[in-house]
Amino acid sequence: MKQLIPVLLCILLVATSCKSDDDVYNIEISDATEITAFSANVTVHITDALKRDGSSFGIMYSPDKNNVLNGKSVGTTEMASTKTFSLTGLQAQTTYYYVGVAYINRQSYATHTVKSFTTTKE
Repeated sequence: MKQLIPVLLCILLVATSCKSDDDVYNIEISDATEITAFSANVTVHITDALKRDGSSFGIMYSPDKNNVLNGKSVGTTEMASTKTFSLTGLQAQTTYYYVGVAYINRQSYATHTVKSFTTTKE
């Protein structure tokens, strides 16, 4: 039993020091603001882990909730933690669905939460 204690302590230390993908690649999206008939703004906040050379982040959006990841996108390669994106060219009185996305090391990551907003009447 005494020989097993150091091994258990080592496993516990390793397990508690690991971060899941959700911790490392944390992408937060705001509710849409400044909604008009043809545009809206959405703010994305990312953790410092995403700010690397070759990484990018942004928004993907679509009026089809089941096809958001194949919709239109707007993004940046800036090394900022927070960025507000303007979604333009929208149709009046239409509900749009959106997610935050990041592209790091040839891997794509998206928020699990799909948010929505409805554009106003003309």
